[in-house]
Amino acid sequence: MEKLGKKIPGKRAWKVGDLVDNQAWQVELSDTELDQLIHAANTLPEQRDAWLNFTPEGFGAPRFNSRMKAVADELNRGFGFCKISGLNIEGYDEDMLYRLYWVIAVSLGNVVPQNARGEMVGAVTDLIGGAARGTDDRGYTSSDELRFHCDGGGASSLFCVRQAPVGGENSVVSLLAIYNELLENHPEHLETLYRGFPLYQRKEAGDGQSRGSVSNSSIPTFSENNGQVSAWLNLKLAELASEVSNSPYSGVELDALKCVEAIAERDEFKYSFKLKPGELFVLNNFSLMHKRSAFTDDPDHKNKRLMLRLWFNPHGAATPIPEVAKLRVGFKHAAPVITAV
Repeated sequence: MEKLGKKIPGKRAWKVGDLVDNQAWQVELSDTELDQLIHAANTLPEQRDAWLNFTPEGFGAPRFNSRMKAVADELNRGFGFCKISGLNIEGYDEDMLYRLYWVIAVSLGNVVPQNARGEMVGAVTDLIGGAARGTDDRGYTSSDELRFHCDGGGASSLFCVRQAPVGGENSVVSLLAIYNELLENHPEHLETLYRGFPLYQRKEAGDGQSRGSVSNSSIPTFSENNGQVSAWLNLKLAELASEVSNSPYSGVELDALKCVEAIAERDEFKYSFKLKPGELFVLNNFSLMHKRSAFTDDPDHKNKRLMLRLWFNPHGAATPIPEVAKLRVGFKHAAPVITAV
């Protein structure tokens, strides 16, 4: 049982040393699990949008489904993230990569749209060629460093297709471990973080908005529902909400954001790694933040860094308070498609 105002116990409030002592977050697929994954991928229909109707029960992959159930449980009640390896993608074409990723995703949870075009699977690659990113350019379209943040959906996933030769490391931190640190050493910030911050919603092609907007209500950084504490924060979008609305945060609010980021960047809290082609990273958006270092692409355009991304709600996940639960739907007004043309 977890409660605001009390230290969060157990694996969900991990520090880096805990990941060394217990490596439940490292998932190596067995030969049998890989065979069942590949077979399930090949059973998907030719037309991608027909994949939206498939469920794990239809894949005929019991050992693989059982392993994914264990991964979902780790997301919900354990460390909150897993790195999945063992898949050799050399020689697979784009269609097969999407098939494999989709089978993994729907075995873990219910996928939601991640942008205004309704994409269920998105490409994370530099589309602006190192140019300065504007207010409404989403971070995954650039090669910039991305500061600590949570995404939409209850969980996020990255599937590495090609890695950059320089940079592109991912980092993850437990917001619940940060909460314990705040409770012990910086309790003056908790009231501000319980109230939370409004969210800047970027303007995207096809979203029907003339410009980006600011949410009408704040999203609590830390909240509690039915004995489980949830945590959610996007540092950049919280700051943009203040900037674009000409409503400067108070010194107290800015200090709270700076304190959270400073703790997140400490070596004892932040775990960093670089995905290899064929590896996946999945994480719980209601307990962890993640970030990415800047990267330099291969000069050959065909070898550019490419990750595939999904937002989903893990099977068996607890429901947070309504102000936070609304983030689970992703882009709720978008008509879902596997990939937008």
